[in-house]
Amino acid sequence: MGLPYSPESRPSFEQVTTVITSPKTQADTKRILEAFHPLLRQSSGGKDCIISDRTLLSAFLVTSQPEEILGKKRGTDKCAILLQNAACKVVDVLQRLSNQKLDDSSLKESTQNIIKDVAANVLAYCTLFEKWKNADFEDLVAKMEATGRQSFIAYLTSKEALAYIEVKTKSLENQTGLPHFRHQLKYKSSYKGSGSHLKRVQIALKKLVGEDESRLIMRQARKFAVTQIENKNLMVPIKAEIDTSFDSYTKSNMLDDDDSIGFEEQLNIPDNILSNSQLVHNLILMDSEDFEKLAFGTENCPLKSAEEFMTKFQGLDKSFKKDTKVTETKIVKTVSETVEKAFFDSVTERWVRSDNDMEGVKQLMITLISKMRKLIPSRKDLHQYFTEDQVANCKSADDVLSMLLNTSNVMAKSLESQQRSVSTIEWYNVASTWYGRRHEDIPLPFHFKCLKSFLIASLAFLLKKVDLCQSDIVNYQLLQVAPLIRARGNEYELQKFKARYGNLNAMELSDKLSSTWTWLKRMKTALIASPHNMCDALKEGFVDQILFATDATEIPEILRLDMNQIHHLRSRAQKTVISSSLILHACKIINTRMTNSISPEAKYYKNEVLTLLDQNLPYETLHMKILDATSMFAKVMYGKPLEPVMIKTLENSTHSVLKGNDPVFSLMDRRMRCVFKCASKFSPKGNGVNPHPISMRTGRQEQSDDVQKKINVIKVEFSNLISKEAKKLGFNVFEDELVQATYESYKIISHCVNLYGDVIFKPMVNQLTSE
Repeated sequence: MGLPYSPESRPSFEQVTTVITSPKTQADTKRILEAFHPLLRQSSGGKDCIISDRTLLSAFLVTSQPEEILGKKRGTDKCAILLQNAACKVVDVLQRLSNQKLDDSSLKESTQNIIKDVAANVLAYCTLFEKWKNADFEDLVAKMEATGRQSFIAYLTSKEALAYIEVKTKSLENQTGLPHFRHQLKYKSSYKGSGSHLKRVQIALKKLVGEDESRLIMRQARKFAVTQIENKNLMVPIKAEIDTSFDSYTKSNMLDDDDSIGFEEQLNIPDNILSNSQLVHNLILMDSEDFEKLAFGTENCPLKSAEEFMTKFQGLDKSFKKDTKVTETKIVKTVSETVEKAFFDSVTERWVRSDNDMEGVKQLMITLISKMRKLIPSRKDLHQYFTEDQVANCKSADDVLSMLLNTSNVMAKSLESQQRSVSTIEWYNVASTWYGRRHEDIPLPFHFKCLKSFLIASLAFLLKKVDLCQSDIVNYQLLQVAPLIRARGNEYELQKFKARYGNLNAMELSDKLSSTWTWLKRMKTALIASPHNMCDALKEGFVDQILFATDATEIPEILRLDMNQIHHLRSRAQKTVISSSLILHACKIINTRMTNSISPEAKYYKNEVLTLLDQNLPYETLHMKILDATSMFAKVMYGKPLEPVMIKTLENSTHSVLKGNDPVFSLMDRRMRCVFKCASKFSPKGNGVNPHPISMRTGRQEQSDDVQKKINVIKVEFSNLISKEAKKLGFNVFEDELVQATYESYKIISHCVNLYGDVIFKPMVNQLTSE
């Protein structure tokens, strides 16, 4: 039965609400229900049937505004469909009853039938209404019970794991070190987190269903968790992992006491992290408060939307072409994506050309399965969930889509985090809906024109999602081990350095570390002049001979891990000198003194100059665009258009600065060295040995603003010093950029001097001064 209203005559939600909430309407409805009470009681089997007037009146809202009342479930949920039909019947039968003309004599037979229909339909509607109203409540309780089950599993397994670790540790009472430190961090965090979550679930259930019912639900959830742990042997892989760590530690303690043996096992850090010397070095130099920013492999590929990925895959996204600021990083990324897209296009083309040529498709599917297995290497029992044989049995596009649906479902439910799974669930919902109606004449998902193209794009999407899962695992591991690496990183780096260059014998250092020896020889005069200030001399030499070297200089061996950062600092310093020289020329031409703060518009043109210097443009193009940006900066600061003579003077100054033969440029270059020297010799108050505070945290925590302000007072002290120096020397508008660059430089040379001072620098300086 359709709605009793046509789209044109349908009243608005507000109109219906106004009518049914009026006191007169509600009073009339109560009288009708009182009159029908005997029939309603008879229809309900002799039981008292108390129906609210508001419940009956809601039928008019359901019939007139089904989208507003029933929402997205209107066309899919069976209860919602039945409720809408029942509401239409109630409104219709009430309308027919109101149209009846009653006389004083006995009721007509047709009227009697209508009255019976009213009673039956009202009872049916109100029953369905109560069921529909409670559906969301029941669904919420069910979801909370499921959450409680999972939390109990985490709580009980973590509790048992900690007890197992304690038993294992007791056998090592006479040993040094903490072989299970990483596992203790992990399971203590899980134990506390799941325990807190269980308390929240119990409190919420108590408010929803009452104290007795909530206790029953929680007892059932715990019973379910215990059964799952026993039936699925969930403690077996956990204990195996702890045993492996214990065996490695025991084995390392049985070996000779040598620095180069057993170090990785003692730290108990994953090999994929500890084997990467560059990564470990970066972690050592990183500030503690920046650990939460660790996100390797996810910066350029968040994949928040399947629709966005599919649109870009089809070449419908023109964002790169519209971007006027094309940097080298964007070019590299675009080339990489283009090559990757060409590969997927070739696989699609072969499959489209021949239905039997599915070799490329199947290889991609096998790669997807292999990557999924690597996410759970210890769960061998789950590796057979998807197999190569299943891939081999795929003979058609429908077979491929069916397997991809199963794969994505497992990824979203079991492998991905809730945040990551959003786009996977989006793809699954769209693809599964189409798959269920594939025999109908409906468009392909995500606007694709060819089913095979859609499947290859889907494979590319799921492969990206698996790669992101792997990145998430690495990021989690980094967050867990970063404090450990910071605590023992110097020991690790010295070990690796000795492994590469051999034992650091004082008599052989000049031969083994020839580039370092050459660098020290250039500083011989300064080192001899201040033998008691070797550290300051080394830091000044780092600025003069390496960062601001005027000739080709090989990076010393002790700074090889900082090579990329040194090249970046050189480039950043040079471009800041050029930009500041241009800005000073512009201010001089318009006779304006540079202030500490400039307008947002002026700041935009200042940043435009830096951006242009990053683009490696031909000289003529660079000169023209730099002149335009600098002229606009001067115009904004001047408050009116520049005079022709001003523009000509600025053009000549720009040419001189870009060629490097400008006196202001030479002056700013010398001043830049002074700022970097001041930064390199910075000594924090309090005589802290380690310039970077270390924090040891478990789990994911959010810091309050007060904690954030106190987290690195040394960096604040450094920033204040450099800001003051930058303003004094004319770098007002580049203060932020200069603080960041000099802070990176300070960390590099401070770490180098602290690490190699006694074992390399002192012996080499002694040898140098004795010649």
